[in-house]
Amino acid sequence: MLFINDSRIFSYDAYMSSLSKGGQRMRTLLYLAAALALLISFSSCKSIDSVPKRTPKLLDPGYSGLPNHQQQFRSAQLARVNDYLLTAMRASDFAYSDGELEGWSRTTLSRPSIGSKETSTVYISKVDEKNKTIDIAVRGTANLDDAYIDIQTSKQLDKDTGTSFHRGFQMIAKIVYASIREKYGKKIDQGYMIRLYGHSLGGAVASIVSMYLHESGATIEFVGTFGAPRFTNNEGARKYQILNIVTYRVVRCDDAIPFMPPPNIIGWSNNNYEANGNVILLMRTPYFDYSERMDIERDFSHQLRLELSNAVSSKEIIQGHRMKNYGRLLIKLLASEQRPVFYTLAMQSTLCSGDLESRPTPMSM
Repeated sequence: MLFINDSRIFSYDAYMSSLSKGGQRMRTLLYLAAALALLISFSSCKSIDSVPKRTPKLLDPGYSGLPNHQQQFRSAQLARVNDYLLTAMRASDFAYSDGELEGWSRTTLSRPSIGSKETSTVYISKVDEKNKTIDIAVRGTANLDDAYIDIQTSKQLDKDTGTSFHRGFQMIAKIVYASIREKYGKKIDQGYMIRLYGHSLGGAVASIVSMYLHESGATIEFVGTFGAPRFTNNEGARKYQILNIVTYRVVRCDDAIPFMPPPNIIGWSNNNYEANGNVILLMRTPYFDYSERMDIERDFSHQLRLELSNAVSSKEIIQGHRMKNYGRLLIKLLASEQRPVFYTLAMQSTLCSGDLESRPTPMSM
């Protein structure tokens, strides 16, 4: 399609007026050519729109051809899991509570110490007998020993799955899995579907537990994590394709923890860790991006600068990583007129800077 800049037309007219009559005729021909080009372009667009849209066979027929329009596709995918995400958000937040939780039971597990005297892991769970489901949420980083586990970067091969996992997350996942099997084994064998949730370390552990349960024959309905770090390599991320379909990683664009273990920086290698599942990237409301079974590239150094900025302005470290802030931003997004975008590094300064809960910045779509 031909676009004509008004300022150029004016300067062009001034120039053409100084030419001979032959030049004037040339100007007329140029305008006619431009009008013809616009007419042809319009006719082409009209003929394309008149062709019925078709849905690829490998996609859910319920999408009704939405993949042909990427914004609609992203919105449809988010709407598809709205209720799951809200349940995952509440459960991941509840997992940090030490008070009474109506309908939930709390399980505290002891584990080997790595660097401190605090050596416990907590998960909460509840059973829906009517729908035959089991909801489980694993508590995230809550003590110094958890923090020691977070900063480890070594992987080890897991004999049960044939997959390499982050050593610390794997150790906790094995303990949680054994407890779940002991507590709910009969129901799992009877076909109860399992939903797993977690924030931060809890999200990584929940994802590994889903793999153990899957290997044991359990049916995993949904895995929802918030700000979860990476826990496996490319082979591990690709192996469980069925789980990747039902795994949703919610990530704030100002959260550096999902990069952990970090990229190569100051001699600190991430040992080729990769993320699994689908990604919902939260930005300044009402903007978000969605990526299906593929991570969304972001600038690690930019995330660190944002974290430092948040720490200075709010006097609260890892502001973007806190579960309560994930909850606030997710609720605001789901209640807004959502604007899906294809996130690029160029958007960092407009859609991922300062306080993401503040008034949105207008953006041309």
